[in-house]
Amino acid sequence: MATAAVLAPHDVHTSLNYFSAVNDEAPYNYVQAPPPGVLRSNVGAESHPTVIHDIRGQEHTVGLDKTGFQFVKHVSEEKDFLDDAAIEVKYYKEVEELLKKEAGAKKVFI
Repeated sequence: MATAAVLAPHDVHTSLNYFSAVNDEAPYNYVQAPPPGVLRSNVGAESHPTVIHDIRGQEHTVGLDKTGFQFVKHVSEEKDFLDDAAIEVKYYKEVEELLKKEAGAKKVFI
């Protein structure tokens, strides 16, 4: 019989990158070659040290309105994630319905 290890909650010290404007224009990023003399992107990144808190056992303390994310227990029907077409047709729809149900969203764009 298989056993699962139970890890004690712990925090992780890391850095997160945040958007940093390169100039005063609205952010853009060219996928193809940009016009002559134009930067490919004016989106920069600024790194900030932070602590990611392990909230195992405290999932009830977070929610969309309070923290911008929430935990939902859900077992997906998709198991392999190997077929892009199947993922797009089945999994995307599954996620869309889950978000509508859990977050009360009227529209979901994936």
